[in-house]
Amino acid sequence: MDSIAPYISEERDALYMRGVSKTKERVVTNLLSKNGVSLTIEQVAEIAEVSISFVRKVQQKIASAS
Repeated sequence: MDSIAPYISEERDALYMRGVSKTKERVVTNLLSKNGVSLTIEQVAEIAEVSISFVRKVQQKIASAS
């Protein structure tokens, strides 16, 4: 039986990328929500390996949910 691995690219798979985005959002949310830990937006972005604008979007989402 042949493997389909050569035909599938994780970077082009929409469901895989959606999962990666959800995971990164969860990491950013956790970093922003830690009481007593004061991290800048830039530090959160660097730790989570996302853009500063992504961190700001998550921050706005958290604020609107409160």
